Amino acid sequence: MAEENIGIIEPKAEQLTLSGSLLGTFEVMAGRISSLQVFSVKVEPDSLSVLRVESHDMQKRPFLFILIIFKKDSIVVNYTVAQDSSPKMRKLYVIKVLLSILSLVSDVYQVKESELEAYSDESLMVMVEDWLEAHDNSIDINEFANSYKLSPTRVEQILNKMVSLGYIALKG
Repeated sequence: MAEENIGIIEPKAEQLTLSGSLLGTFEVMAGRISSLQVFSVKVEPDSLSVLRVESHDMQKRPFLFILIIFKKDSIVVNYTVAQDSSPKMRKLYVIKVLLSILSLVSDVYQVKESELEAYSDESLMVMVEDWLEAHDNSIDINEFANSYKLSPTRVEQILNKMVSLGYIALKG
């Protein structure tokens, strides 16, 4: 009897690249990041790899994962997107994970200022979501703008976009 094709669905692979700079050592970064047990950390002579496997396929291979490779002058983020999910939402989630890791090592590794000044809409939405979680679901536009060196107008634009997309709702 012929073997049937069971229609295996593979995830789509995506990649982000940012400029950065190593201010300390990869070993210090690894120590801090490895305290988060959901990540596997591997130190190489010229890089630090941080892996989070979120699910496996039937052959026990990683299916959904995020692999962040810190180099001395850049960050490469490889991740997979399930075919039945939103690529934008997945990218937002990946950026949120990256921002969380960067917050742990901000004195040892920094993203270049030119890249931080021009936040993408997706990055800003993640930052707003994190802010809302940390501030009891409220936001002071001026305080948020000052914290991230943004104009209040830009913050208002992103909040309006999030409301129109249904990510957040206005209270009172």
